[in-house]
Amino acid sequence: MILTPRAHNPTGCSLTETRAHALREVLARYPQVLAIVDDHFALLSATPWHSPLPASTQRWALVRSMSKTLGPDLRLAFIASDAATSAALRLRLNAGSQWVSHLLQDLTLACLTDEAFIASMTETRRHYRQQNEKLAAALARYGYSHATPGDGLNFWLPLPAASQPYALRLARAGWLVREGEVFGIRTPSHGLRLSLGRLSDAEISRLAADIAQALDAP
Repeated sequence: MILTPRAHNPTGCSLTETRAHALREVLARYPQVLAIVDDHFALLSATPWHSPLPASTQRWALVRSMSKTLGPDLRLAFIASDAATSAALRLRLNAGSQWVSHLLQDLTLACLTDEAFIASMTETRRHYRQQNEKLAAALARYGYSHATPGDGLNFWLPLPAASQPYALRLARAGWLVREGEVFGIRTPSHGLRLSLGRLSDAEISRLAADIAQALDAP
């Protein structure tokens, strides 16, 4: 089993304690199943950590990548796991193409022990959460209260039908958004993924108005 517990892309949803408890109950019945938890947004997440792993799980790995926090070129992750999985992983991380550079390791240590950098992470976490909350509040003023702020870098706007017509209407208004169907697996995922990080309050208000107009158009 591979699970993303927080800031799921594109929806921004995260595990609640209730959902994590339900997953622990299921996994407890199958202790032999390898469970990989990809907590990629851990350092920037505004959502509390709720472990989906029961104590009886024999093979497991908790992965926390630094690529979201420190930059996409910093190919380094922290992994906690059981002893057998750790031994297998160490065999793969030998000298060669799988080796993790000491320069990257030193850079990661320098960042994560720097007070100014830690303060900037706290501000980044607050900023993205507030941006999502601002758009949700602006949409609610137009009667669209079903769009709730998630965790992570993006805002997910669920739609009742295929997203392309809505994306085209927003494009004509000057907005570039990501159509949700590309994220579907077995069934289409109708929605729009919006990135709000660099928008001002005035731009968020204008975006909400344009979304409302796009949704109301025949």
